[in-house]
Amino acid sequence: MKNLITIILVAINLVFAHSDGWMNEGMMHGNGYSYLIFIGIIILLIFGIPFIMRNSKYKNSDTPIEILNKRLANGEINIEEFKKLKKNITE
Repeated sequence: MKNLITIILVAINLVFAHSDGWMNEGMMHGNGYSYLIFIGIIILLIFGIPFIMRNSKYKNSDTPIEILNKRLANGEINIEEFKKLKKNITE
């Protein structure tokens, strides 16, 4: 997270520091609201990416023991296999 913020801040600094940068001729030519839009997009990226990563439905936080318990409960493995696998995991 800190690395992402650092990269974004360095990029903003590079864009705004150079007088011949792309921001001075293209998007930023005209009214001052373009700066606000650009900064708004950066803020959305800074806070949006971690939020999406935290709330991802593909996140699997089960421990190996929990997975084994679920497999035993679902009948995928029997008690002997469960004990053998549990012993291998805990060693």
